[in-house]
Amino acid sequence: MNAKDSPSQPNVEDRLALLETLLDRVPDFFYVHNAELRFQYVNRAAAEYFGHTKNSIVGLRHRDVDENPEQARFYEQTLIPIIERGEPVTTDDLPYKRHDGSTGLLRAHIVPFDNPKTGEPMMLGISHDVTNDRQIAEERARRAVYERELDIARRVQQSLLPATLPEIEGFRVSARCEPAAFVGGDFYDFIPTNDNRVVAVLGDVTGHGVGSALIAAVCRSFARVLFAHQPFGEAIHRLDRMMHADLQVGSFVTLGAVEIHSEQRSVRFLSAGHGPVIVARREGSVDTLPTHTTPLGLGLTDTVIEATPIDLSAGDSLLVPSDGLFESRSSDGEQFGVARLATSAMTGQTVEASIDACFRDEAQWRMGLPAEDDRTLIVIHA
Repeated sequence: MNAKDSPSQPNVEDRLALLETLLDRVPDFFYVHNAELRFQYVNRAAAEYFGHTKNSIVGLRHRDVDENPEQARFYEQTLIPIIERGEPVTTDDLPYKRHDGSTGLLRAHIVPFDNPKTGEPMMLGISHDVTNDRQIAEERARRAVYERELDIARRVQQSLLPATLPEIEGFRVSARCEPAAFVGGDFYDFIPTNDNRVVAVLGDVTGHGVGSALIAAVCRSFARVLFAHQPFGEAIHRLDRMMHADLQVGSFVTLGAVEIHSEQRSVRFLSAGHGPVIVARREGSVDTLPTHTTPLGLGLTDTVIEATPIDLSAGDSLLVPSDGLFESRSSDGEQFGVARLATSAMTGQTVEASIDACFRDEAQWRMGLPAEDDRTLIVIHA
């Protein structure tokens, strides 16, 4: 390349014009003040904020162009000491009035310097609106607190589930609860009684989340006392009355309870609006058990309920699920269903394997879709 082909170098005026074009594209306020806080230069964003053209604002002071005199005084009191000290400063978030009347926040980067021609102290400033940044940061902080509280609630709720499962001669039991959110409205328990029985209970509170979790904790506490010391049918009746006194209108709890008497090799079942409960026979047949009365909390259980005996032969299984399992839907809206749940349970060689199979197959049925409801299951093998 010879000399005549080389590109010409831009002169000072061209460079300044390019710089000014770039600064006018910046959404932040860019400005230069002299020691008297008179504008020597502003970019388009700053000029438009004050309602001036870039040329008309030069030579004016902040107080001359700011419609808010208190704001003008505040900025002058903030900026003058910075110029006097001669040290760059990044300010705290400073309030300012937006054109729509709302209060925003600016963070200013102030760089004092001396005019290279006159030696006069001057100041270059870049002010960035951080209102949205502050709101996002505050929202993240609130969310972090909320998530910590939910995590505490989740751990508290998990601690309310039985730490160990009872050993019942002639039977093997297992259970699992997986909430749809951090916490849920399902619970289960195995309650030893004062006459050598064990009562397995599974409750499902309307809805899910923190409110339902609180109701579930209350219901579980009542159930532990009542089933431990009251006859089986009487306990359901009293539990309904106690929950009715505490619950708001529209809230209720479905509850399935199984009484296991190992010495008598007997199993009885009661349902307060909870079902279906499934009996999976060793030879492959499946029976479903109906409910006995209305859900807890409605106050409609007026009499002691007679429990239904269940004849469980060796190899049979009793499943007490919450509806979040069998009503779980695939991507095309089809429910997992009672039959599939029973089939999954019968593939397990142990009671723990039955639980694993049920939850695994239900999750595969959803194919990655989030669970819409809490899922809980008690399995009893004879």
